[in-house]
Amino acid sequence: MTNVSMAGTGLLVMLIEVLLKILGVEVPEGGVAENINNVVMVVGFVLLIVGQVRRKDLKFGIFRK
Repeated sequence: MTNVSMAGTGLLVMLIEVLLKILGVEVPEGGVAENINNVVMVVGFVLLIVGQVRRKDLKFGIFRK
């Protein structure tokens, strides 16, 4: 289960592709979707690390107090 909406992500990909075409930028097939997927993965990883470090029951996000 994921918290990222597939329809919302698809809409975002479509809007970015349309915007890039209007601006005259040619992107290979699937390039925008792949880049958005990579950004979502990086943001998710960063939030995972931040959430782990902020836990009050752990020291440095690793060791139990």
